[in-house]
Amino acid sequence: MLPEFRGELISGKIKSNNAESQVQNIPVALSIPGTDFTFKIVRTDKNGAFFFSIDKPYDNSQLIVQVVGEKRNDFSIALKKKK
Repeated sequence: MLPEFRGELISGKIKSNNAESQVQNIPVALSIPGTDFTFKIVRTDKNGAFFFSIDKPYDNSQLIVQVVGEKRNDFSIALKKKK
């Protein structure tokens, strides 16, 4: 993994809650509420992994990550812990 020279990297992985749902190319959204809010959408890779690069400072310790779309309840999300 590359060092985080351009801000913070938030990563995780989605898992299918049923055998029918594929984990590739699923939109995942991140939102950091606040006066200077952040909102980004990325798509998962073939293993269900996703990465958000946060390139500006934020003052809120709460963030929201969720799968986007009608089948959002077919997936669960696990964020990777910082070292």
